[in-house]
Amino acid sequence: MGLFSNHEPIIMKEGSSAHDELAAIESLRGSLPAKAQAELDAYERSVKAGVAGEDRILYELKNSHMDMVVLQDLFLEHNGLTAQIDFMVLTRQRYFAIECKNLYGNIQVDAQGNFIRYLGGGRREGMYSPITQNRRHLELIRAIRRDNHGVAFNLLADRTFDDQFRSLVVLANPKTVLNDRYAPEDVKAQIIRADQLIATIESINEQPGVGHSKMSLSDIRKAGEGLLSLNAENPVDYVEKFRKMAEEHAREQVAQPPAAASAAAQAGPGVCPRCGSPLVLRTAKRGPRAGKKFYGCSSYPHCRFIRNVD
Repeated sequence: MGLFSNHEPIIMKEGSSAHDELAAIESLRGSLPAKAQAELDAYERSVKAGVAGEDRILYELKNSHMDMVVLQDLFLEHNGLTAQIDFMVLTRQRYFAIECKNLYGNIQVDAQGNFIRYLGGGRREGMYSPITQNRRHLELIRAIRRDNHGVAFNLLADRTFDDQFRSLVVLANPKTVLNDRYAPEDVKAQIIRADQLIATIESINEQPGVGHSKMSLSDIRKAGEGLLSLNAENPVDYVEKFRKMAEEHAREQVAQPPAAASAAAQAGPGVCPRCGSPLVLRTAKRGPRAGKKFYGCSSYPHCRFIRNVD
């Protein structure tokens, strides 16, 4: 038996810090005021979208039937600079840094390579170029390779870096429409869909250059182990601000001003099932239930939950 069996990829690192973020978000649920909870919910949706996009890419890689080493969510630090790479894929011909974008809305890339996102209703916004983002990731790898000659993935230092290391931006949302008609050719070549990933890797590997001298299976495994040895813990806590909001909200609940204490005295049983704020006894002033009692959320108008008394 060889290193690979029937050209199956080796998934050397799987899973991302996004799963830890989701767990942290869930732990904060119910501990925030309504407005902050709505903001947290929006952030949770974006994290889940990112996870879903990476899952699509990982599925394509696992079913590629290619000799490759895959490292997901690689965080590198060097000389004060950092790079968080969604996927690093090492094949026998070339190495690929893959940036995953699971975006809602349509994307246009203009003649200058600028990315514009259309969100519907005539709304549009500029977005940071994932091409530039990936280029910076590769520049950090270039610096690490140059400054750490003993690292295993520096096996082919005599070869041209720009040919050996390639950048790909994968649009993982199949509903996203990409308009790159006027995009520069070098930018256009780097933006693909998830279902085009394996065919694109194969096509690039067939190009003349470094890829014509295949690396051994042992080489790419050692390269993967070298990169994995450089992986660091990302020190950024993306939900830290929400934790601080929860702590502040808890302090405010303990030290309520007189008016709030009076309202709390009228609070109904339990808390609002939508946002976790206290329920307050109120009287309907208009409508078919005018004059009747009901419990309303104390975070109104941010939360409009009500529970009728009778």
